[in-house]
Amino acid sequence: MKHRMSIFNTRLFYRIVALIFAILLFVYVNFGHLSSTRDANNTGTGTDGMLMSTKSVTLTTDLKVNLDSDKYFVSDYPEKVKVKITGPAAMVKTVQNTRNFDVYADLNDLGIGRHTVKLKTSGLNQELNVKVIPEEVTFNIRKRKSVTLPIQVRYDDDQIAKGYAVSKAYANTQVAQLTGAVSDVNRIDSIVADVALPSGLKDNYSRSVMLRALDANGKTLNVNIAPETARVTVQVYRAASTKEVNIKLVTSGQGIAGKQYDLTSATTKVTLHGTKAALQKIDVLEVPVSINGISHTVTQTVQLDPRKDGITTVEPGSISVKISVSDSGSDIVAATTSADKANSGTKDSGSSSATEDTTTSGTSGSTSNDN
Repeated sequence: MKHRMSIFNTRLFYRIVALIFAILLFVYVNFGHLSSTRDANNTGTGTDGMLMSTKSVTLTTDLKVNLDSDKYFVSDYPEKVKVKITGPAAMVKTVQNTRNFDVYADLNDLGIGRHTVKLKTSGLNQELNVKVIPEEVTFNIRKRKSVTLPIQVRYDDDQIAKGYAVSKAYANTQVAQLTGAVSDVNRIDSIVADVALPSGLKDNYSRSVMLRALDANGKTLNVNIAPETARVTVQVYRAASTKEVNIKLVTSGQGIAGKQYDLTSATTKVTLHGTKAALQKIDVLEVPVSINGISHTVTQTVQLDPRKDGITTVEPGSISVKISVSDSGSDIVAATTSADKANSGTKDSGSSSATEDTTTSGTSGSTSNDN
C-alpha cells in the first residue's frame, strides 16, 4: 500500500505557523505601546503629556499699590483681584502651587484725585497667557495724615448679672495710631473697642475685638488703625455693699421762656448697691428732670440710674417729682434752690444764672426762663 504524506507534517506548514505567531506577537506588543502613549498624551499624566497639554486656572491674589505711602493715602479700591492663567499644564501647575507672582498698580506718576489704572503683573513666564480681572481699577489718592488717640472700651451694662458690677474695663493697649486721608482723620471723634458681653455676666471677661474710628455722629470712618485689634478685659465684682445717699434734683433741657420751674419730691434719700470702692466716691445722687416743653405744673415719674462704674442698682428705682410752673418776672434765666417742701414745708432762697440746664440742691428747686 502506498504511503500518502500529509501537508500538516511538512516543514512548510510549521514555518507558516511560526510566521503567523510572530506577526501576532508583534502586533500585540506594538498596540500596547501605542495605547500607553496615546493615554499619556490625552490625560497629561506623563511629563511629555503635561508639557504638550494646555491648562487654565483662575487664582485670587492681593492687589499691591506702588505709591509713596508716607505722603499719600489710597482708598476705594479692591484689596484682592482675580488672575486667569492659561498655558502649558506643567507651568500653570507650578504657578498655582507657588503663587510666586504679583498683581500691582503703579501710581507713582499720578497726583491727588481719582484715577483709573490698568493693572500689571510680574513674576509670570512669558509663555503664559495672563488676564487680570478686572483689568482696570479706580483709585482715590489723597493727602495722608496720622494721629494717635486713646482707646475707649464700651460695653452694655444690661448684660451684667443683677447684684454684680463692673469695677474696671480696659484694653491691653491704651492708644492706637490712625492713618488716612486728611479729611477723614480730621473728622475722627473717638477710637472705640466695643465688647459684646454674654448675658448675666458674673465673672471677669476678656476677648479680642476690632477697633473702630468714629466721627461725632458715631459713623465709622475709612482709616487704617494700628493695631487693628485690642484685647479687652472687663472686671466684674459682686456688689455686696450698700449706701444711703441724698438725692439732688437737676433740671434738664430747655424750658419755656418766661416760665419758672420748681422741682420737689417726697423722696429725699435712696439706697445704692455696688462695690465698696465705688460707694466711697459718691455722697449725692443727681437726678435729672426734663423740663422740655412743660408749660404748666405736672407730676412726673423719674427713673433713677446712677450710671457709674461699680454701682449696680438704686432703690427705689424711680421717684415722683412735682414740676411746678409759674410766670417769672425776671429778665434773665435763673435757677433757685429750695429745701425739701415735703419734709420742712419751707423754701430756702438762692439763685444762679443759667441759659440751658440748671442745677438745684436738696430735693427741690426752681428755674425761671424769660426772654
